Amino acid sequence: MKRLLSAVLAAALLAACSAAPASSAQPGASASAVPAAAADPLEGLDLPAAPEIAADSAIVIDYDTGMVLYEKDADAMMVPASMTKVMTGYIIFEELEAGNLTLDTLVPISAETAEKSWDGETYPASVPLAADSSYRVDTLLRLIFLPSASASCIAMAEYISGSEEAFVERMNETARRLGMEAEYTNCHGALVNHLTARSQALLVQECIRRFPQMLEYTSATQVHLADGRTYTNTNGLLPGGDYEYEGADGFKTGTTDEAGCCLSATAVRDGRRIISVIMHSDTDETRHTDSAALLDYGFAVLELVERDG
Repeated sequence: MKRLLSAVLAAALLAACSAAPASSAQPGASASAVPAAAADPLEGLDLPAAPEIAADSAIVIDYDTGMVLYEKDADAMMVPASMTKVMTGYIIFEELEAGNLTLDTLVPISAETAEKSWDGETYPASVPLAADSSYRVDTLLRLIFLPSASASCIAMAEYISGSEEAFVERMNETARRLGMEAEYTNCHGALVNHLTARSQALLVQECIRRFPQMLEYTSATQVHLADGRTYTNTNGLLPGGDYEYEGADGFKTGTTDEAGCCLSATAVRDGRRIISVIMHSDTDETRHTDSAALLDYGFAVLELVERDG
């Protein structure tokens, strides 16, 4: 029975994500592409009280089936800020898988990219890089995912595609292939991009499914550079963080004036993984407390589905 339910849920979610409109949707609403016969798997269950989420847009899904456990305006196009870097990382891992890169590949830093790495006004998450030097792909990945270094994204984009503009074209092509509602104009998120919380959850799910090694990077709490600098992961749900959440092991924050405070997160409990996305929260605290509330609720609903569904 559970296998049949999982198959139905996965098919329904894929159809919904690939045809999701850019406008907001009420929790439980079905996209037009979902077959009319697809029943709400949560219908008839004695669900716990839904969490009070302060963020403008949010979603939590079951990793295995894609089942939506809670959503709030999850189809509204929002600014993701540095959650953009999840797509950049996904493409880097595609290049690693294809053999076009290794983690030890040295990526040169142009004078222009080095200058951007010092520009904390345009690129708030700035980690200075030395001009005319080279950094390992492994190091740049850690700088991208932990302190959210925007110039490190640009360096990787230029190395992979020849220019950031060409890399952004690939980002948008990849988003379309994955069935995402997204409009990328840059590879780092310090400037404005747009996507939906549902699409971000779908992307994180795909990252973990196809490239589980990404969890090793997004779960790391610190990165240490050869020159003695140390940077801490901006995800406070991780072990030792200000909002430590049991079982949390990734994924990515995002913060700009236009985006507010955003957070994609994932956690495992009793062998089950769920994924949450918070977009446009007012403060760093609320994005973390909202995420913790979503994860708690998601695990509670999953337990009900497995027991009574």
